[in-house]
Amino acid sequence: MVCFRDLLAVVNAHRAFILFLALFAVLFLTNIGVYEQFLRAESNFALGARMMLETKEFLLPHAPHELPLNKPPLQYWLIGISYKILGFSYGAGRLPSALCGLGVLSLVYILGVRLRDQTLGLTASAMSTRASFSTSIIRRRGGDAAGARGGSV
Repeated sequence: MVCFRDLLAVVNAHRAFILFLALFAVLFLTNIGVYEQFLRAESNFALGARMMLETKEFLLPHAPHELPLNKPPLQYWLIGISYKILGFSYGAGRLPSALCGLGVLSLVYILGVRLRDQTLGLTASAMSTRASFSTSIIRRRGGDAAGARGGSV
């Protein structure tokens, strides 16, 4: 069982990264639903997730004009969970990608700490924010962003 003292020690040891992650959480999540138009790939995932919830076809979700299993189902499932919790909105459709972006930053930090030290982890996380997609793209690209962020590691 984790006690409060142990948790406080972990937070103190990694406070620079926690502040860094909080900053990027604000950047990724602020006004995430403001763009009231989905891009083509993003709309495929959003419509597919909505159809999945409406038709209860959870095993083989797909966009209206695509064959089942044309795209991996994980993104449909993540957007579907977000829709279930937050309702159908632009922000709910983009939330899983923003959370995946934060998860990749955390993963890069953890790998850097394991390889060398906290400085490398923080530097690598900061550098990965500019790799492949910028913050503005992560906020707008929904469906493609999760896979692209994972590919940048």
